[in-house]
Amino acid sequence: MTEQPITVSVDGSHRVVGVRVHSVEPVRTTSALADAVAAAYRTALAGDDPPPRTMPVARRIRRISAAPRPELLERHQVRYRQPVPARSNASATGYSANGCVLVDLAPSGPRGTVSADAGWLAQTTADRLAAAVTEAFHDAYARRDQP
Repeated sequence: MTEQPITVSVDGSHRVVGVRVHSVEPVRTTSALADAVAAAYRTALAGDDPPPRTMPVARRIRRISAAPRPELLERHQVRYRQPVPARSNASATGYSANGCVLVDLAPSGPRGTVSADAGWLAQTTADRLAAAVTEAFHDAYARRDQP
């Protein structure tokens, strides 16, 4: 198995917090960069172990009454009659400081699609590429999280 050219670090909410480029030659095209970042993201999530549980997940539920009272049922029905606010379907696009790398995020979820300027990508260094991808992810998260 070959080593991946890019490594991605994620936080507890699975957002990209850091990108490290080990070898820039395999990711000199936009599609190769997008595929490498997606593969590195999947690898980062696969290595993410859940924290150990210190308390039981569920405990026994004690039934208070055999049937719900009518006033409790009415309270829940009223809640469902109220209008539900529409969700935003807008995605967010984040840019690196130099404007050469952009990340498109979906309305929900921390994973994004990465693309880069082909001319810049052909001549950049590994450190600059890692910094630009990290900046683009941070910018995309900040834009999407704005009220």
